[in-house]
Amino acid sequence: MSELGLDAYRFSLAWPRLQPDGSGPLSADGLEFYERLVDELLAAGVRPWVTLYHWHLPQALEDAGGWPARETALRFADFAAAVHERLADRVADWTTLNEPWCSAFLGYASGHHAPGRNEPRPPSPRHTTCSSAMARLWRRCARRARSSAMGSRSTSTP
Repeated sequence: MSELGLDAYRFSLAWPRLQPDGSGPLSADGLEFYERLVDELLAAGVRPWVTLYHWHLPQALEDAGGWPARETALRFADFAAAVHERLADRVADWTTLNEPWCSAFLGYASGHHAPGRNEPRPPSPRHTTCSSAMARLWRRCARRARSSAMGSRSTSTP
């Protein structure tokens, strides 16, 4: 990447790699993978840009209702805060959900994308749950930023 002159690299975290069941402590192996990636990017002069969710929902959360279930938003906020806590010292740029409308509508209403549900309800409850997850995460990180130097260093917060 540095030979190509790229100065940034956006990549997505696989939530099931870090929290296979969608809750609990982060997997040491999964976390080590992403920490090595971030460290190698920085060593090469490439700025890491992390996307917290890009269609990698742990199966246990899908089985419990997926994004239409409020519990998924709560678990996502926990997951994202835990990852942010471990990587924020090296990662300044974060994206919360990649194309939440696509995850919500195409995944749960039209069935065109994973998980392939074709539910007759309008997609707004699912999209609202995605938005709720982002709002919860934002409030958590804002509280943490006020009590640490992270807020002044980061250009964007998950």
